[in-house]
Amino acid sequence: MTPANAKPSPAAAGPEPNTSADVCLFIEGAYPYVTGGVSQWVHELITKHKRLKFHIVCLVSGDQPLPFRYAMPPNVLSLRNLALVQHESHCPSDAHAQAMVEKLEGPMRALLDGGGRDCLRQLMLVLSQHHDTATMAQLLNSRAAYAMVQRMYEKSVPQGSFLHYFWSWRAMMGALCAVLLSRLPNARTYHALSTGYAGLAMARAVIATGRPGLLTEHGIYTNERRVEIAMADCLREPKPASLSIDQRPTDL
Repeated sequence: MTPANAKPSPAAAGPEPNTSADVCLFIEGAYPYVTGGVSQWVHELITKHKRLKFHIVCLVSGDQPLPFRYAMPPNVLSLRNLALVQHESHCPSDAHAQAMVEKLEGPMRALLDGGGRDCLRQLMLVLSQHHDTATMAQLLNSRAAYAMVQRMYEKSVPQGSFLHYFWSWRAMMGALCAVLLSRLPNARTYHALSTGYAGLAMARAVIATGRPGLLTEHGIYTNERRVEIAMADCLREPKPASLSIDQRPTDL
Protein backbone atom coordinates (compact mmCIF):
# COMPACT_ATOMS: atom_id res chain seq x y z
CA MET A 1 0.00 0.00 0.00
CA THR A 2 1.25 3.48 -0.83
CA PRO A 3 0.75 6.94 0.71
CA ALA A 4 -2.32 9.03 -0.07
CA ASN A 5 -0.47 11.12 -2.65
CA ALA A 6 0.46 8.09 -4.75
CA LYS A 7 -0.06 8.49 -8.48
CA PRO A 8 -1.16 5.89 -10.99
CA SER A 9 1.38 4.54 -13.40
CA PRO A 10 1.36 6.20 -16.87
CA ALA A 11 -0.21 3.08 -18.35
CA ALA A 12 -3.12 3.35 -15.93
CA ALA A 13 -3.60 7.10 -16.05
CA GLY A 14 -6.15 7.14 -18.84
CA PRO A 15 -8.65 4.87 -20.58
CA GLU A 16 -7.59 2.70 -23.47
CA PRO A 17 -11.00 1.57 -24.79
CA ASN A 18 -9.56 -0.18 -27.84
CA THR A 19 -7.07 -2.25 -25.85
CA SER A 20 -8.53 -5.55 -24.75
CA ALA A 21 -7.84 -6.76 -21.22
CA ASP A 22 -8.36 -10.15 -19.67
CA VAL A 23 -10.53 -8.75 -16.86
CA CYS A 24 -12.49 -5.54 -16.35
CA LEU A 25 -13.17 -4.80 -12.69
CA PHE A 26 -16.18 -2.71 -11.62
CA ILE A 27 -15.52 -1.29 -8.15
CA GLU A 28 -17.79 1.01 -6.16
CA GLY A 29 -16.55 3.07 -3.22
CA ALA A 30 -13.26 1.26 -2.72
CA TYR A 31 -9.98 0.66 -4.60
CA PRO A 32 -7.84 2.60 -5.35
CA TYR A 33 -9.24 5.61 -3.45
CA VAL A 34 -10.24 3.95 -0.17
CA THR A 35 -8.17 1.62 2.01
CA GLY A 36 -9.66 -1.41 3.68
CA GLY A 37 -10.29 -5.09 3.30
CA VAL A 38 -11.99 -4.96 -0.10
CA SER A 39 -9.37 -2.63 -1.57
CA GLN A 40 -6.50 -4.76 -0.26
CA TRP A 41 -8.20 -7.85 -1.73
CA VAL A 42 -8.42 -6.14 -5.14
CA HIS A 43 -4.79 -5.02 -5.00
CA GLU A 44 -3.63 -8.53 -4.17
CA LEU A 45 -5.87 -10.02 -6.86
CA ILE A 46 -4.20 -7.84 -9.48
CA THR A 47 -0.62 -8.16 -8.25
CA LYS A 48 -0.80 -11.93 -7.76
CA HIS A 49 -2.03 -12.46 -11.34
CA LYS A 50 0.79 -10.75 -13.21
CA ARG A 51 0.03 -12.58 -16.44
CA LEU A 52 -3.47 -11.08 -16.61
CA LYS A 53 -4.22 -7.58 -17.91
CA PHE A 54 -6.86 -5.48 -16.15
CA HIS A 55 -9.12 -2.54 -16.87
CA ILE A 56 -10.57 -0.86 -13.77
CA VAL A 57 -13.82 1.12 -13.70
CA CYS A 58 -14.32 2.96 -10.41
CA LEU A 59 -17.88 3.99 -9.62
CA VAL A 60 -17.64 7.20 -7.61
CA SER A 61 -20.22 9.63 -6.26
CA GLY A 62 -19.13 12.70 -8.23
CA ASP A 63 -16.52 14.17 -10.52
CA GLN A 64 -14.27 15.68 -7.85
CA PRO A 65 -10.60 14.57 -7.93
CA LEU A 66 -9.72 11.78 -5.51
CA PRO A 67 -6.29 10.96 -4.05
CA PHE A 68 -4.87 7.54 -4.83
CA ARG A 69 -4.25 5.22 -1.87
CA TYR A 70 -2.54 2.59 -4.01
CA ALA A 71 -0.07 2.77 -6.87
CA MET A 72 -1.35 0.98 -9.94
CA PRO A 73 0.39 -2.32 -10.77
CA PRO A 74 1.95 -2.49 -14.26
CA ASN A 75 -0.60 -5.03 -15.48
CA VAL A 76 -3.44 -2.45 -15.13
CA LEU A 77 -4.01 -1.13 -18.65
CA SER A 78 -6.42 1.65 -17.69
CA LEU A 79 -8.34 3.15 -14.82
CA ARG A 80 -11.37 5.38 -15.29
CA ASN A 81 -13.98 6.90 -13.03
CA LEU A 82 -17.70 6.55 -13.64
CA ALA A 83 -19.45 9.37 -11.77
CA LEU A 84 -22.88 8.27 -10.55
CA VAL A 85 -23.88 11.86 -9.74
CA GLN A 86 -23.35 14.14 -12.71
CA HIS A 87 -24.22 17.78 -13.28
CA GLU A 88 -26.49 17.63 -16.30
CA SER A 89 -26.76 20.60 -18.61
CA HIS A 90 -30.04 22.25 -19.57
CA CYS A 91 -31.99 20.40 -22.26
CA PRO A 92 -32.97 23.07 -24.82
CA SER A 93 -35.01 20.84 -27.12
CA ASP A 94 -37.45 17.96 -26.65
CA ALA A 95 -37.46 16.91 -30.28
CA HIS A 96 -35.31 13.82 -29.72
CA ALA A 97 -36.19 13.28 -26.07
CA GLN A 98 -39.91 12.73 -26.65
CA ALA A 99 -39.56 9.67 -28.89
CA MET A 100 -36.83 8.16 -26.74
CA VAL A 101 -38.65 8.65 -23.42
CA GLU A 102 -41.86 7.13 -24.78
CA LYS A 103 -39.94 3.92 -25.55
CA LEU A 104 -38.09 3.96 -22.22
CA GLU A 105 -41.08 4.36 -19.93
CA GLY A 106 -42.37 0.78 -20.10
CA PRO A 107 -39.10 -1.05 -19.43
CA MET A 108 -38.05 1.56 -16.86
CA ARG A 109 -41.26 1.08 -14.86
CA ALA A 110 -40.86 -2.69 -15.10
CA LEU A 111 -37.25 -2.44 -13.93
CA LEU A 112 -38.26 -0.39 -10.88
CA ASP A 113 -41.16 -2.72 -10.09
CA GLY A 114 -39.42 -6.05 -10.34
CA GLY A 115 -36.03 -5.78 -12.01
CA GLY A 116 -34.70 -8.49 -14.27
CA ARG A 117 -32.38 -8.95 -17.21
CA ASP A 118 -35.09 -8.51 -19.84
CA CYS A 119 -35.99 -5.02 -18.55
CA LEU A 120 -32.34 -4.00 -18.56
CA ARG A 121 -31.90 -5.41 -22.05
CA GLN A 122 -34.89 -3.41 -23.32
CA LEU A 123 -33.54 -0.20 -21.80
CA MET A 124 -30.18 -0.81 -23.45
CA LEU A 125 -31.89 -1.49 -26.78
CA VAL A 126 -33.78 1.83 -26.71
CA LEU A 127 -30.65 3.77 -25.77
CA SER A 128 -28.67 2.05 -28.53
CA GLN A 129 -31.34 3.09 -31.04
CA HIS A 130 -30.82 6.70 -29.91
CA HIS A 131 -27.10 6.51 -29.22
CA ASP A 132 -26.36 9.59 -31.32
CA THR A 133 -28.69 11.82 -29.29
CA ALA A 134 -29.17 10.16 -25.88
CA THR A 135 -27.75 12.37 -23.11
CA MET A 136 -28.11 12.69 -19.36
CA ALA A 137 -29.80 16.05 -19.89
CA GLN A 138 -32.50 14.52 -22.12
CA LEU A 139 -33.09 11.62 -19.74
CA LEU A 140 -33.35 13.80 -16.63
CA ASN A 141 -34.02 17.44 -17.58
CA SER A 142 -36.33 17.31 -20.59
CA ARG A 143 -40.05 18.05 -20.42
CA ALA A 144 -40.71 14.54 -21.71
CA ALA A 145 -38.73 13.04 -18.80
CA TYR A 146 -40.58 15.18 -16.26
CA ALA A 147 -43.93 14.10 -17.71
CA MET A 148 -42.82 10.47 -17.45
CA VAL A 149 -41.95 10.94 -13.76
CA GLN A 150 -45.42 12.38 -13.16
CA ARG A 151 -47.09 9.40 -14.82
CA MET A 152 -44.97 6.90 -12.88
CA TYR A 153 -45.75 8.69 -9.61
CA GLU A 154 -49.49 8.66 -10.28
CA LYS A 155 -49.41 4.91 -10.99
CA SER A 156 -47.25 3.95 -8.03
CA VAL A 157 -47.66 6.22 -4.96
CA PRO A 158 -50.22 8.95 -5.75
CA GLN A 159 -50.99 9.31 -2.03
CA GLY A 160 -47.35 10.17 -1.22
CA SER A 161 -45.30 13.30 -1.63
CA PHE A 162 -44.47 14.03 -5.24
CA LEU A 163 -41.47 16.08 -4.10
CA HIS A 164 -40.00 13.07 -2.24
CA TYR A 165 -40.78 10.76 -5.15
CA PHE A 166 -39.23 13.10 -7.70
CA TRP A 167 -35.89 13.44 -5.92
CA SER A 168 -35.72 9.75 -5.03
CA TRP A 169 -36.47 8.85 -8.65
CA ARG A 170 -33.90 11.34 -9.93
CA ALA A 171 -31.19 10.00 -7.63
CA MET A 172 -31.76 6.40 -8.70
CA MET A 173 -32.34 7.09 -12.38
CA GLY A 174 -29.45 9.53 -12.58
CA ALA A 175 -27.05 6.81 -11.45
CA LEU A 176 -28.75 4.24 -13.69
CA CYS A 177 -28.44 6.50 -16.74
CA ALA A 178 -24.81 7.26 -15.90
CA VAL A 179 -24.06 3.52 -15.93
CA LEU A 180 -26.01 2.85 -19.14
CA LEU A 181 -24.46 5.75 -21.07
CA SER A 182 -20.86 5.18 -19.99
CA ARG A 183 -18.20 3.73 -22.30
CA LEU A 184 -17.40 0.07 -21.73
CA PRO A 185 -13.78 -1.14 -21.78
CA ASN A 186 -13.05 -4.14 -23.93
CA ALA A 187 -12.32 -7.27 -21.86
CA ARG A 188 -12.65 -11.04 -22.01
CA THR A 189 -14.37 -11.16 -18.60
CA TYR A 190 -16.26 -8.61 -16.51
CA HIS A 191 -16.01 -8.80 -12.72
CA ALA A 192 -18.10 -6.76 -10.25
CA LEU A 193 -17.00 -6.46 -6.64
CA SER A 194 -20.53 -5.81 -5.39
CA THR A 195 -24.13 -5.70 -6.51
CA GLY A 196 -25.69 -2.23 -6.67
CA TYR A 197 -24.45 -0.02 -9.50
CA ALA A 198 -21.20 -1.98 -9.93
CA GLY A 199 -23.26 -5.12 -10.49
CA LEU A 200 -25.51 -3.20 -12.86
CA ALA A 201 -22.50 -2.06 -14.89
CA MET A 202 -21.25 -5.64 -15.07
CA ALA A 203 -24.70 -6.89 -16.13
CA ARG A 204 -24.80 -4.28 -18.88
CA ALA A 205 -21.35 -5.35 -20.09
CA VAL A 206 -22.35 -9.02 -20.16
CA ILE A 207 -25.54 -8.28 -22.13
CA ALA A 208 -23.76 -5.94 -24.55
CA THR A 209 -20.78 -8.19 -25.29
CA GLY A 210 -22.03 -11.72 -24.64
CA ARG A 211 -18.91 -12.36 -22.57
CA PRO A 212 -18.90 -13.92 -19.09
CA GLY A 213 -19.49 -11.94 -15.91
CA LEU A 214 -18.46 -12.65 -12.33
CA LEU A 215 -19.86 -11.24 -9.09
CA THR A 216 -18.01 -11.52 -5.77
CA GLU A 217 -19.98 -10.01 -2.89
CA HIS A 218 -17.66 -8.58 -0.24
CA GLY A 219 -20.49 -7.08 1.79
CA ILE A 220 -24.26 -6.99 1.65
CA TYR A 221 -24.87 -3.94 -0.54
CA THR A 222 -28.51 -3.40 0.40
CA ASN A 223 -27.72 -3.53 4.13
CA GLU A 224 -24.89 -1.03 3.68
CA ARG A 225 -27.19 1.35 1.82
CA ARG A 226 -29.85 0.97 4.55
CA VAL A 227 -27.27 1.95 7.16
CA GLU A 228 -26.22 4.89 4.99
CA ILE A 229 -29.83 6.09 4.70
CA ALA A 230 -30.47 5.62 8.41
CA MET A 231 -27.46 7.82 9.22
CA ALA A 232 -28.33 10.59 6.76
CA ASP A 233 -29.48 13.71 8.63
CA CYS A 234 -31.48 15.00 5.66
CA LEU A 235 -33.66 11.86 5.60
CA ARG A 236 -34.50 11.58 9.27
CA GLU A 237 -38.12 11.93 10.29
CA PRO A 238 -38.85 14.95 12.51
CA LYS A 239 -39.66 14.25 16.15
CA PRO A 240 -43.40 14.18 16.86
CA ALA A 241 -44.75 17.56 17.89
CA SER A 242 -47.47 16.01 20.03
CA LEU A 243 -48.43 12.79 21.77
CA SER A 244 -50.17 11.52 18.67
CA ILE A 245 -49.27 7.93 17.73
CA ASP A 246 -50.42 8.43 14.15
CA GLN A 247 -47.03 9.13 12.63
CA ARG A 248 -46.51 8.28 8.96
CA PRO A 249 -43.11 6.95 7.87
CA THR A 250 -41.16 8.76 5.18
CA ASP A 251 -41.85 7.82 1.57
CA LEU A 252 -38.26 6.71 1.01
